[in-house]
Amino acid sequence: DNNKIVKNTDKASSFGPFWKNTNVFSKCISHEIRNPFKLNTYGLLFDSIPHLKACVLNNPFIFLSDKVYPINKLPEYLDENTDQKNLYLSESIYNELLNTKLKSTETDTAYIIYYSPNQIIARTKSNNSQIISLLQSNYMGWKVYIDEKLVPHFTSNYLIISSLLPKGEHIVKFKYSNMPVLAGFIISYVTFGVIILLIVLIFAKRLFKKYNINNIYLLSIPVIFCIPILLYFFKKPYIQKQAKTFKEF
Repeated sequence: DNNKIVKNTDKASSFGPFWKNTNVFSKCISHEIRNPFKLNTYGLLFDSIPHLKACVLNNPFIFLSDKVYPINKLPEYLDENTDQKNLYLSESIYNELLNTKLKSTETDTAYIIYYSPNQIIARTKSNNSQIISLLQSNYMGWKVYIDEKLVPHFTSNYLIISSLLPKGEHIVKFKYSNMPVLAGFIISYVTFGVIILLIVLIFAKRLFKKYNINNIYLLSIPVIFCIPILLYFFKKPYIQKQAKTFKEF
């Protein structure tokens, strides 16, 4: 939906035992996380700059903006209802955008047409160049594509992913991939699986010998062991397609 992220919380299901269970059936993109591992920039924004945090969360998951400022001009107070589109950038990025004309109009739109945890695709339409932002922590592995072409992106408001969007109609893709982490994940799981399989085979071989069972049946153990693994890797990932328009004012 086109809710502002600040409204996507667990408060609607805060009654005792239903606090978590209700959200099993009602999934939404939220800023609330229950993870002990947080980026330093996340802690900085959410714990040390509450007025900027309130403005950031008063936007949809993906939004357009023409209001850019250098980070050293961040005021001590911001109004979350009028300053939510403000983007504060590093001095180097701000200087690069100085000669770019940015302007938002009521007819500009950005809406999600494809969503998965590691890839978000949006269709945009704007009369002028603008900054498109995704309410996602910008860390190594995230890339931005406009019309399938890799484009530079940067961090705004200490945390989120932003990129310069040319005027016109475009397909914008935010994609995350981290091959070293994926390779490490696969290697660790394969190693663990092989160890478990060897333990099972050794135990089964002793059991078969004790009860005079033909060792040919040992071949069925790796097959049975591999079935759930194959089912896991070949199942279709969950994808949520969004048809409603996120209209920017």
